[in-house]
Formats: sequence, C-alpha cells, structure tokens
Amino acid sequence: MSDKVVHTVRLEPVGIEMEVEEGETVLDAAFRQGIAVPHGCKEGQCSSCKCKLIEGDIDLLKYSTFALPDYERDEDHILLCRTQAFSDVVVELLNFDEEELSRSIPVKTFTGKTSGVTSLTHDIRMLSIELSEPLKFWAGQYVDITIPSANVTRSYSMANPPSDGTNLKFIIKKYPDGEFSSLLDEQLPPGTEVLVKGPFGSCFRRENRPGPMILVGGGSGMSVKVRGAIGGVGGAGGGAGGGGAATGSSSTRDSSSNASPSPPPPPNDASIASSAWMTGGGATGEGGSVAGAE
Repeated sequence: MSDKVVHTVRLEPVGIEMEVEEGETVLDAAFRQGIAVPHGCKEGQCSSCKCKLIEGDIDLLKYSTFALPDYERDEDHILLCRTQAFSDVVVELLNFDEEELSRSIPVKTFTGKTSGVTSLTHDIRMLSIELSEPLKFWAGQYVDITIPSANVTRSYSMANPPSDGTNLKFIIKKYPDGEFSSLLDEQLPPGTEVLVKGPFGSCFRRENRPGPMILVGGGSGMSVKVRGAIGGVGGAGGGAGGGGAATGSSSTRDSSSNASPSPPPPPNDASIASSAWMTGGGATGEGGSVAGAE
C-alpha cells in the first residue's frame, strides 16, 4: 500500500478533478494524468499557468515575481508549476482552451538512441532520435531531451510530423559554449542513449478551426511552425483554408542551405530568405526548433 498522501484538485470553470500527490506540483500531476492545463516554461518564470486559488492549503515553490507579482499573490493568484497541495484544492483557470483540454496527451518519459546529426547550415544541425516506442504528439509541441552521459537537458520542438512518432527530428541552433548544442558535432555518435519526456506545449495546430494559418519563424525557429504544422495538415486529415509561411535567415550564406528547398532570397535582402504557400493538402517547407536553447 502506498504511503503517498494524495489530494484532489478541482479545476473551475471546467469541473475537471485530478489527484495530486504531496511533493509534486499541480502542473506535474496534470501532465501525468493527461490534463492539458495552460503552461509554458514549467519553472515559474513565464506566468502561462497563472490561476486563482479558490480554496485549499497550498505552498508555492520559488518563482519569479515577474511571473507572479506580490500584489497578485496577495489576491490569491498562483502558478500551477510552482504549486504543491496540502489539502483538497479548488482553483479557477484564468485562461483555458476547451479544444486543448479535449486533446490532452499524458506526459511520459521515453528511452531512445541518437541515429544521426546532419549539418544544415554553418550553425544549425538536425538531430535524429529513434525512440523505443512511439510518442504521440500534436504538430507544434515539444519535448525535454536528456543526454544522461552528459547530464544535460534541453527542450526542443519536433521537426517531423506527428505521423512518425518513433523517428523524431529536431533542428537545433549551435551556440558558443552551449552545454547541449556543443555536443552535436562530435559527441553524439549514433547509438548515444537519450531520454525524451513529453509532449509539452499548447502551441499546436487546432484541427477543427477553419480559415488560413499564418506561420512565421526566423533563424532555426521553423520546426514547430512549418515542418510540424504543415506535416500535421498532410498527416491528420487535412485542413481547410490554406495558409502561408515565411522563413528568415541572418545571412545569405544560409538562405540556400540544404535545410530548405525554397529559392534563394531576393537580391540585397538577406532578412527574407524564402517563402512558401500551402494548401490543406500540405506543402513543402523545412525548419527549425523554437523551444530549445544552447
């Protein structure tokens, strides 16, 4: 019999109830049970998971007062990623998406191995990972990738469509002395063991919303917007309305790399690297990661 103390957290106005163990945050409990509450950084820095405490006994882990100013805390606002419950709790969601809640996917940890690193530009690499079992995700979501041998974890968006949940691809920008990205060129040979935890993120394609999509990304910030989202169109039953996507690069030497099948940029304008239009049936496009760093 488990010795863990469990409390019930009720989310209003949607009426969802979930179990939260003492010692885990409300957000982690929601991830574990596949309840898609609003979230962002998961570390008390961004305020995406800000809610209002209606009743119950809670404690808050360390957080940024930028995300939760003192005057809001005095008015019983809390951050779910920093909230631990010590009784049954009722909270009011300030921002929620009914479609997101209906398409929740439980967060799990998957084992896998690297299958290759491809150079796309002078400072952008594509990391390929083969998982031991498929990851279900929506186009636009991200995962936490851990390299146990290097004891480093970073978050990156999938650059492949959800139709292939076993062979994941991530487009990653290299940073000088980046703890993760510095491993890409020589220290992640095929077969390197990795842990992948997810999916996370609420910036994903809404299947049932009509109208066009406008997708914009610069540098390596295209995987969630183009490769994932357009791939989702082609692999998830289509999407009405079409849309447009514009990519950008910081220099002309990268604008015609093998990372993009699009034509080179217009003369004398290195800031606009290429553009591509898509329909409900999908389109060409290649891109990069928005959720990662270093």
